[in-house]
Amino acid sequence: MVQSPLTPSPIAFLNSHLVLVMAAKLNRAQPNAFLQGHDGPAYDVKFYGDNDDALLLSCGDDGRVRGWRWKEFSESEVPIHLQGSHVKHVLDLVNPQHKGPWGALSPIPENNAIAVDPQGGSVFSAAGDSCSYCWDVSLPASECVSSIYSSASIQDVIFEDNQILAVGAEPLLSRFDINGAILSQIKFSLCDLHRSSSTSTVMAGAAPEGSQFDARQYDAKMSDLLSSEGQDFFTSYDEVCETFDAMGLQENLLRGIYAYGFEKPSAIQQRGIVPFCKGLDVIQQAQSGTGKTATFCSGILQQLDYSLVECQSLVLAPTRELAQQIEKVMRALGDYLGVKVHACVGGTSVREDQRILSSGVHVVVGTPGRVFDMLRRQSLRPDHIKMFVLDEADEMLSRGFKDQIYDIFQLLPPDIQVGVFSATMPPEALEITRKFMKKPVRILVKRDELTLEGIKQFHVNVEKEDWKLETLCDLYETLAITQSVIFVNTRRKVDWLTDKMRSRDHTVSATHGDMDQNTRDIIMREFRSGSSRVLITTDLLARGIDVQQVSLVINYDLPTQPENYLHRIGRSGRFGRKGVAINFVTKDDERMLFDIQRFYNVVIEELPSNVADLL
Repeated sequence: MVQSPLTPSPIAFLNSHLVLVMAAKLNRAQPNAFLQGHDGPAYDVKFYGDNDDALLLSCGDDGRVRGWRWKEFSESEVPIHLQGSHVKHVLDLVNPQHKGPWGALSPIPENNAIAVDPQGGSVFSAAGDSCSYCWDVSLPASECVSSIYSSASIQDVIFEDNQILAVGAEPLLSRFDINGAILSQIKFSLCDLHRSSSTSTVMAGAAPEGSQFDARQYDAKMSDLLSSEGQDFFTSYDEVCETFDAMGLQENLLRGIYAYGFEKPSAIQQRGIVPFCKGLDVIQQAQSGTGKTATFCSGILQQLDYSLVECQSLVLAPTRELAQQIEKVMRALGDYLGVKVHACVGGTSVREDQRILSSGVHVVVGTPGRVFDMLRRQSLRPDHIKMFVLDEADEMLSRGFKDQIYDIFQLLPPDIQVGVFSATMPPEALEITRKFMKKPVRILVKRDELTLEGIKQFHVNVEKEDWKLETLCDLYETLAITQSVIFVNTRRKVDWLTDKMRSRDHTVSATHGDMDQNTRDIIMREFRSGSSRVLITTDLLARGIDVQQVSLVINYDLPTQPENYLHRIGRSGRFGRKGVAINFVTKDDERMLFDIQRFYNVVIEELPSNVADLL
């Protein structure tokens, strides 16, 4: 927080010779550091860069901008230490046109600085060689702030995207170009501007909807919104489609969606598929399992030109397993469209990738390293790519793929549509959204607060799909001990499994969305009364089966989305009763089982032989 000279800054104890800087803002050790400071109080202290290349800047009552850099200088060059590293004074600046104090300053890329008069005076830009002791003035002083803040102190200033963003004690936020021309103004509650990295700005407070400052207030704004009771999501796009049929999707895409097992779109799909289909840039911030993958897969499949067998969409994922999973979903949803999808991932044959790409595909899904390699070899031609998606962007950046992502983006057409999907939005992810995206639609879905406490969870390795039926029949006597629900992923499979079980003289009932409401009501009444003991159903009814007697859930098919796992097995263990969930896992299901365990932070152990004793 930066205050006027009349109110010394609370972030540091400042006297005429020393500036006390809290080093906690740096990604290093935590001790306080004393630096030779200004002839009078300092009113702002900012960091630029990180690690051993960081620069500390301060401005103060003496009208100077001073800076220090820490590298391995010799003992004779520097009298002080900062966090175990020698610190060299590299900046001592006085603007000849402005002798008064500087109340706020901001670092500028390439080791430059900008300072602002606390009483609404001039804006001063300083530039030069970071290793020189005094930087030359490269731009004239500008009176751009004085016309706005003529009688009120400037609270803080940030330089970003070659523009100046200033906020004052008046409820007004203003943006200027580097020469001082006013670009925009907005009524705003009093706040400070905080830079969490050299390229990321977060502001406290919230601007009116639709303003150009929404991106910088995004995290704070959504935190406020989601803390309000009843708020499960935030979106900057108003249209909500409660069914897939209402989204205007191609008929063959709808066929693929329903065949895959989706019946009703999740919250994020209701708000995210349509803007993506319209070609808008989209940011979706949500936990894994909320339906992000199907959102961008549907948006991509809707927009492809299937008569052109060239790569038109590129999807990047952090791991080989996730890329292959996305490929599988894309292929399944586009089954009736004839989509050609290929996964370019490490650990596979480069020559095989080249062969498949040369034969022509519509969509490439891959990890950054292999995709960049294919682009560099010109095996993957970017000319026709019109959609670019980053899935699990935060994990990708945490794995050190930032440079490769930037390199890939530089090779893509300039008017490309971009989608960023991420559980969190760290500074590096926000930087990507600012550099790559144009007025993106922003969607946040709140993580479900339900838990799995009190429910024993197990898995059975069945190896192949064909072995599930025999495993279920072996467990039938256990199922009949108490009421049980068996979940599968499609309506067709409900009918198939019901017929198979009845042909083996096992008594089961079944319900799904294709049945008329009256039939479903009768079946559910019988199940609640206890006259029916084993129910086979789909995710559509997972949230609606409120039966106290249900103590066992069988996931014959693992859910296609981790969030549905909770709603399925949440039917058991209600009202303090014991609950057991058993998951059938084939080789193809191992990734989903891993995702479920990670999503809910649980360990799902192998089923013991005494499962009946647990009920």
